[in-house]
Amino acid sequence: TLDEETLFKDIFSLPPASVLTFDGINLNIKKYWELKSDNSICLSEKQYIEKLRWLIEDAVRLHLRGESSIGLFLSGGLDSSLIAYLAKPKHVFFCHYKLGECFDELQYAQLVAKDIGAKLHIVEPASSDFQKFYEKIIWHLDQPIATASTLSNFLLAKEASQFVKVVLNGEGADELFGGYIRYLLMLTEDRLSKIPELKSYHSLAKYFWNKNMFNDPAERYFELTKRGIPKTCLPLNKIKEIFSRHDQLINKMCAADIEITLPSLLMMGDRTCSAFGLENRSPYLDHRIIELAFSLPSEMKIKDYQTKYILRKIAKGLVPDEIIERKYKTGLIMPIAQWFSNDLHDLVNLLGEKFKKRNIEIEKGKCRGEYDRYLYTLISLELWHQIFIDGKKPIENGYKK
Repeated sequence: TLDEETLFKDIFSLPPASVLTFDGINLNIKKYWELKSDNSICLSEKQYIEKLRWLIEDAVRLHLRGESSIGLFLSGGLDSSLIAYLAKPKHVFFCHYKLGECFDELQYAQLVAKDIGAKLHIVEPASSDFQKFYEKIIWHLDQPIATASTLSNFLLAKEASQFVKVVLNGEGADELFGGYIRYLLMLTEDRLSKIPELKSYHSLAKYFWNKNMFNDPAERYFELTKRGIPKTCLPLNKIKEIFSRHDQLINKMCAADIEITLPSLLMMGDRTCSAFGLENRSPYLDHRIIELAFSLPSEMKIKDYQTKYILRKIAKGLVPDEIIERKYKTGLIMPIAQWFSNDLHDLVNLLGEKFKKRNIEIEKGKCRGEYDRYLYTLISLELWHQIFIDGKKPIENGYKK
């Protein structure tokens, strides 16, 4: 949800960075920190890099305190690899899908693990694991979720709990330092809109490319990130309100992701880890790092079409160049579209019958490709409803009618 409401009547979530006190009579909610609008501290590029490097090193040091058995959720990307080289955990945990290059980052994880002398634990989720565990995952999450990495996180936590008590992760770096390709799309359109030669030809550009080009950036970002057709204007208004608080376009988008989508990612990570008594820690979300990230000039995040520019500079000489210079990154996303079309086809049909009984029609032509999550979101909602509203007991040995 976009505010403090939950799917349970009269139950509300505590707003981010807030503390609740109750003395038996009065309930008070106070915000102890909030993300400030752009406030450049005007340093040189070298000074920005040195300052952020020190902050990340210090954040990792602080997150290593208090527990000797600490591991890391490692992908083949820059964010978790940088944490790996700074923390040097004895155990790293990697999720591998044997479905071709677009899902395979194993060689990079192996490189990092070997370099830092860590034991590499590999989990290989299959479609049968989705059918076996997903109801239990929804039960642990308490809510349906559109993020297609829940099974990956759950099985990683399950494996990690056998070896460590705490895991570090690389969450937040994409949102803070401009790591998503959608940021490039928006910034490219913004640059096009400012080219003098095109200023008098915006209507022609709209005709040639897209009729909505050069419209209000908040509306464009909403169109780019929405996963369905909202019933109210609340989602768009929320993005507009967040965009209004920042000057730089990159910060507008990063802030929207931090406030709208990142909380559900963090919740998912925390709750899948908690299911196995594991503590989940996110060094990049140190408040000092966040504050510096939002004071950076735009080109320190994305420069010459290179995402996470400053993070790549920090990693130079510490993380292998093969990882720093990677152009393609998959993350923990499940091959859910492949599974639904093949091994889990019967499950989809079975749940589709449930949708019909609830007067929910699956919209045709909604799929946006290999990583589309439309149907997955509906299935998550249906299973959540069965467990929390209908009172169905979640199981771990396959879906039953």
